[in-house]
Amino acid sequence: PGRLGLVGQVHGGLVAPGPGEPLEVGRGGGDGAVEGPRASWSPGGSSTPRRRWSRMRSDSQWESSSSSSTTPRAAASCTPGAGRTGDGSARWRPRGPPARGEALGQGVELLGRVGVAHGRERGEGPRRGQPRELPDVDDVLRRRRVRIGRQGVESAAPEPHRLVDDAVVGRRVERGEIGQMTQGLFGRGGAHAPHGTPAGGAGGNPCRSRIVEPGRSPPTGPRILVMGNEGHIEPIRVMPDGTVKQTNPLSGVEVWTVPGRGNRPLTKPIEDVRPLQPGDSTHACVFCLGRMSEIPPPKSRRVRTAEGWRTLSGVLPSQRTDTVAEFRRVPNLFEILGFDYWRTNYDYRPSPGVMAAYERYVADPAGRQHLLSVCRSKMVASGMSPDQIAGVGEDEMLEDSLSFFASSHDVIVARRHYMDFAADTGQLAGSGSLSVEEHEQYLLFTIEALHDLYEENRYARYVAVFQNWRSPAGASIDHLHKQLVAMDEHGAQTNDEIAALRRNLNVFNEDVLNAAVQHNLIIAENDSAIAFAGFGHRYPTVEIFSKSRTCEPWLQSPKEIADMSAILHAIHAATGAEVPCNEEWHHRSPDMDVPLPWHIALKWRVSTLAGFEGDTKVYLNTIDPWHVRDRLVPRLHELRREGRLAPGILLDEQCPARYNSLKYNPLLQR
Repeated sequence: PGRLGLVGQVHGGLVAPGPGEPLEVGRGGGDGAVEGPRASWSPGGSSTPRRRWSRMRSDSQWESSSSSSTTPRAAASCTPGAGRTGDGSARWRPRGPPARGEALGQGVELLGRVGVAHGRERGEGPRRGQPRELPDVDDVLRRRRVRIGRQGVESAAPEPHRLVDDAVVGRRVERGEIGQMTQGLFGRGGAHAPHGTPAGGAGGNPCRSRIVEPGRSPPTGPRILVMGNEGHIEPIRVMPDGTVKQTNPLSGVEVWTVPGRGNRPLTKPIEDVRPLQPGDSTHACVFCLGRMSEIPPPKSRRVRTAEGWRTLSGVLPSQRTDTVAEFRRVPNLFEILGFDYWRTNYDYRPSPGVMAAYERYVADPAGRQHLLSVCRSKMVASGMSPDQIAGVGEDEMLEDSLSFFASSHDVIVARRHYMDFAADTGQLAGSGSLSVEEHEQYLLFTIEALHDLYEENRYARYVAVFQNWRSPAGASIDHLHKQLVAMDEHGAQTNDEIAALRRNLNVFNEDVLNAAVQHNLIIAENDSAIAFAGFGHRYPTVEIFSKSRTCEPWLQSPKEIADMSAILHAIHAATGAEVPCNEEWHHRSPDMDVPLPWHIALKWRVSTLAGFEGDTKVYLNTIDPWHVRDRLVPRLHELRREGRLAPGILLDEQCPARYNSLKYNPLLQR
C-alpha cells in the first residue's frame, strides 16, 4: 500500500491489501514480482543482484493467482501464515499503471521498527488519548517466520533482529516522525494518521532502515510505545530476571538496577554522636548565628516580623542582633567563578547599588575590621604564610573585599544547625525539618537571589541553583544551605534540555511526565506542582515539576511558588534528614528562546560511582523508580496524619496524574 511498497509486504507480510482487494502469493517471476528467494537488496546503483520492483497504483489494488490466498486485510495482517503458498513464501504482484511510483530506496526508508509495529494491527488502533503498547517487533517476526532471501530471516532461524531499524533503536523517535512514517503506510485517512496530518499526504522519513549484516549481534533497543497518535522510545525496560534498564529521554544516560542490590540501607550510622552542650546550637559551624564574624558580610537576610516576612539588606555589624535572621544570603568565600573571573574576562563592573553597599560597609569601623579579618582568614586558608600575609597592605585587602559584595556565587544559609529540642549531634536540621511556612520563605528568598544575580551580572547566561546535604552529597558543612552560581554558559545538562525542546517542544510532557504517569510513578501532586520517581538518573531521584505556564521562578505567582515549595518540602520530609541528597534546580534563563519548565531533581546519594560506571558509562542505580515511590508514599501518609504537610497535597492514587499536565508548552495553554 501507498508509500510502504513491496518492502513491507516482503518483510513479514505485516501490511496486506484493503478489504475486498485480492491478494496474490506464490513464487516465481513476473513483472514487478520478487525475482527469487536468494535475491538481495540493493537500493542504490550497486552491481549486486537486486529484486525488480514495479510501480504501484495509489489505491494499492492487487490481483490474485490463487483463490486460496485471497484474504481480507484484517485477516491477512493478523493471522500468521495467511496469504502464503505451500512452501511458506510470499509474492505480491501489483497491477495497473502507477499514480505515485515508489522506488526501492523509498520503500526501504519507510520500513523501520515503527512501520513494522504499526503494520501488525492496522485496523485496531487505540482510541484517542488511550495508550497501547504494540507488540515487540521481535515477537511479531518470530510468529511470521518470513523468508526473505539471503539477507532475510529463514523460517527456522532465530535471528529476527536482522530487520530491526538501528537508526530508530539507537535514538529517540522525534515528534512528527511517526506521522511521516505512517502516512504512506496506512494510505488515506488510516487509523493511525496523526492529528492534523493531511489525508494521504506524503512525507519523507529521516530514518533509513536497512537489513543487518549476517553475524551481527542483535541490537537491544527499547520497544516503541504508541500513546494516542504519538510515539517515543520506552525509557524503562524490565528484564525477565527483574533487572530494570532505564534510559534518560533527555540526556541518554543509561542506568541499570540489579535485583537485590537495593536491599541495603540508604544510610550509614552517624559516627561520633555526642550529647549537645550549651552553645552548640549557635556555634557548631561557621554558618551558625554565633559565628557570623567569621564569614563575609551577608548581602541580605530574611526575617520574621509582626507584620510578616521581610528581606533586609545592608545590615551593619552593630545591627546583627536587632533581628533574627531565619535565612541569610552570604557570599561564598571560595567562589567557583570569582569576581576576578568576570572582571578579567568580561570587564565586569559592579552596579551603583553594589558599590554603595560596599562603601557604606567599609566606612563603618566595625565593618572595616570585619572585612580585613575575613580577608586574612581567606589568605590563611589559601596557604599563604604569615610573612606573605603581613606583606599585604590593608588597602589591598579592602580592594579585594569588593568581591564579597559583587559576588556571583552566593549561599542561602538557614538559621538552625540542629533541630529544635535536639538532644545530640546526630539530629541535624534539614529541609524537611523546616515548617511548611519556613520552607516557603526559604524558597522565596532563594528565588529573590536567583533573579538578583541575573539583574546584577549582565554576562551571566545561567545561574545554577543546588543544595548539597550531608558530606556524601558534597557538603563541606553539615548546615542547611543552598548555593547559587552564575555562569557564562548554560552547562551540558541545560544544553541537552534545550536541544530536546527544539526537537520537540512538548518533550517534558511526552517523554518525561507522561512516561511517569504510564508507569504509575506519581508520588504527590497539588494544583501547581507534581512529583514522581525519576528514571534514567545515576542516583535514585524524585523529580518535582512546576505545572505553571510561567517558566521563570521569579515570575510565577505566590500561589504557584507556594505549591512548588509544599511538594518539595513534603519529599524532603519523607526522605529524612539522615539521607544524603542533592537538590538541583532547572529553569528558563533570560536568554533562552524556548520554554523550559521549572523543575527540581532531588537525588539520593546512596551509592558511589566506581570502575564499572567509569568503564562502561552504564550506571548502577541501587533502587528502581517503583521502590523509590514505595519508600516515600507510606511515609508521606504518616506525615499528613501528623499535620506536617501543606494542605492540598494529593498522594499516590489520589493524584489526577493527567497526561500533558505541564503547561509550559504554549500549545497546551488553552
